[in-house]
Amino acid sequence: AISEYERAKDNIEIKEIIDNVFVADMLHRLANLYLKNNDLENAAHVFQKILDDKLTNKPVTIYYKLGQIYFEGKRFKDSINEFLRVREINPHSESISLYLSVCYEELNEYDKAIAELTPLLDEHSEAWHIRLSLSNIYEKTKNFELTQLEREKVSEILMKNVRNGSTDIREYIVLSQLLHQTGRKTEAIDNLKTGLTYLHNKIDAESLQEIQFLMANLYYEMDNHEGSIQELGKILTADPDCHQANNFLGYLFVERGEKLDKAVDLIEKALDSEPQNGAYLDSLGWAYYKLATKDNSETMMLALETLLEASKYAEDSEIMYHIGEVYYCLGRWEEAKERWNNALELLEGLMKNLPPYLVRNDSRESKSIETIKKKLEKLQHLTVVETSLESKKVGKRDLGGHMQ
Repeated sequence: AISEYERAKDNIEIKEIIDNVFVADMLHRLANLYLKNNDLENAAHVFQKILDDKLTNKPVTIYYKLGQIYFEGKRFKDSINEFLRVREINPHSESISLYLSVCYEELNEYDKAIAELTPLLDEHSEAWHIRLSLSNIYEKTKNFELTQLEREKVSEILMKNVRNGSTDIREYIVLSQLLHQTGRKTEAIDNLKTGLTYLHNKIDAESLQEIQFLMANLYYEMDNHEGSIQELGKILTADPDCHQANNFLGYLFVERGEKLDKAVDLIEKALDSEPQNGAYLDSLGWAYYKLATKDNSETMMLALETLLEASKYAEDSEIMYHIGEVYYCLGRWEEAKERWNNALELLEGLMKNLPPYLVRNDSRESKSIETIKKKLEKLQHLTVVETSLESKKVGKRDLGGHMQ
C-alpha cells in the first residue's frame, strides 16, 4: 500500500489536479500508513507536504499530528513548535498543555512545565495524574515540600477513588507505589490485592505483570521471600523469557543460599537478553561467590571477574559491596576496605539527595549502610589484631637475637 501511494505521490503534480481533496486524502492515507509502520520521519514529511501545498483547510489537525510525531521521536523542541501553533488556533486545549509540560520537563525547562500544569488544577482539582506530574517536577527541582504536598493530595484522591470502587487499575497501582515510597508496605500490598480481586477480569497482561513485580518487591523488602518467589513464579509462568523476573528470582535464590545451580541458569537466561546489564552480571557474580563459599570450589576468582565486569556497566553500591566481600574472602583486606568505602560513599550520597520524607531507618539503603559500617569496623579490628600479632613475632625475634 505504501509503495503504491508513494508512486502516486511522486507522479502527481498538484497544480494539474483539479480535485485537491483527492490528493489530500491520498497523502493522509500515506502518512497514516507510515505511522502504522512506525516510520515517523516519512510520516512527518508527508504531513508537512500537505501543509506546504495548502491541501487542508484545517491545518491545526496537521500541527497536532506533527507535534505528536516529534514527541514520539523525542524531538521535543520541534514538538513544542507544532503544539504552540495548535495553541494559537485553540488556546484552551488541555491536551496541548499536558504535551507541552512533558516536553518542557524533558528539556529541563521546569518553570515552563509547571506553568503549563498549574492552571489545569483550577478546573480539575481532582486530576491526580496532573498532580503526580507536578510532584515529579517539584522533586527534580528539589522543592521537596511541594513534592510531598502534591503526593499527599494524590494519595487522598486515589484512596477515595479506590474506596468508591474505582475501575481504573492504574489508580490501584499508583496508590500502592505512593504507599510503598512512604514505607506503608502492608497497605500497598492490601491495596493491590483489592484491585486484583475487584478487577480480575479487566486487567490487561502488562498491568498484571506490573502489579506482580510491585508485589514481589514489596514482599522482598518485608523479608517475605516466599511471597516474592510466588509472585515472580506467576510472571515467569505467563512469560518465561521475562529477563527482569529471571534475574530477580535467581538473585533471591542466591540471597537465600539455595538452588544455586538453578539461580545461575535463571540469571544467565536474563543475561541472554541483556548481556551488558550491570545488575544481572552482579547477580551472576554473587551466585558464583555463594557457590565458592558453599562447596570450596574454585569459582571465587570467577566471581571476582564477573563482579568487576559488572562494575564497568554500573556504578552501584551493591556491586561495590559484593566485590569487597570477595576480596575479603581472598584475604585482600585493603582492596576489600577500598570497595566497601566506595559502596558507603555511594549510599551516603544517595541518602543525602533523597527527599526528607523518603529517608527511613527501615529503607534498604539505611540497612545497607549499617551493614557496611559493621564490615569496616570488623575489618579494622582484624587489622589491629594482625598488626599486634606481627609486632609480637618481630619482638621475640629481636629479643632472641639480642640474647644470643
